[in-house]
Formats: sequence, C-alpha cells, structure tokens
Amino acid sequence: MASATPPDIGDPRATAVIVKDVVTGTQTLVRKELELARLEMMEGIGAYAQAAGLGVAAGVLALYVLGFLGLAGGFALAQVVATWLAFLIVAGAFLLLLVALLLVARSRAKAGSVSPVQAKDSINKDMAWAKRLLRR
Repeated sequence: MASATPPDIGDPRATAVIVKDVVTGTQTLVRKELELARLEMMEGIGAYAQAAGLGVAAGVLALYVLGFLGLAGGFALAQVVATWLAFLIVAGAFLLLLVALLLVARSRAKAGSVSPVQAKDSINKDMAWAKRLLRR
C-alpha cells in the first residue's frame, strides 16, 4: 500500500482541497446533528403520546368509579340532610378533587420538554470548531 505524500504547504491547490474537505465534513456533521435533534424530539413526543393514552384510559375508568361513588355518597348523605343538599355537597367535593387534579396535571406538563438540548449544544460546539478551523 503506497503512502500518500503530504501536500506542499505553499501549494494553493492543497489549501483548496483542505477547505473543501472542511466544508464537506461540516455539512455532513450538521446533517447528522439535525438528524439527532429530530430523533430527540420524536422520543419526547412519543413519551407524551404514551402518557396521554394512559391518562385517557385511566380517566374513563375513573369516571365510572366517581359516578358510582357519588351516587352512593349522595344517597348516604340524604339520610341526614335533604336529598338536593346531599347531592350538592357531593358535587362540591368532586369539584375540589377536579381542581386538585388539574393543578397536578399542569405542573407535570410544565416539567416535560421536547427541546433537543443535546443536539443544540453539540451543534453550537461544532460550529465554533468549524469557525476556528476556517480562521487558520
């Protein structure tokens, strides 16, 4: 296998080849970084979709449970107070529970992120490296 001879330092063609290689390498690197960002975003979106599906299933079952518990509580409370007041009290309790659940859901939604943090950092580092290399 023949070894390649290094280009002559004063040869302008050698500089053009080096610059072309740097540009080509940088383009490939940027394409790969964008692909990484897309994959990171898809991963985050997939996690949100899965959580949403599970939440919907749990919500449907919870509605049945709450309905039957509300009826039972309303009829039990109707033994002590007027029926209309008993069901109004049960509805108020459900309203408090609803508000608490919405506050928890909002805090959980704020905690998530679909921003490609790693890809952004990597692209910034790559761009700084390419700029330093081209300044030489």
